[in-house]
Amino acid sequence: MDMGFFSRWWRAFYISWPIAFFLILIGAPRIQRLTAKLIRNASVSGLVSES
Repeated sequence: MDMGFFSRWWRAFYISWPIAFFLILIGAPRIQRLTAKLIRNASVSGLVSES
């Protein structure tokens, strides 16, 4: 590792973390709906056993 690694890593983290957080806030409801739909379809078709 060279001397500037930590500073480059920290800068990249500092920039990307808020972007990732915002994308999760926007995308999480869609992903939850998609997952619920897939699970519902799988249980209807008998692919998932309900306990």
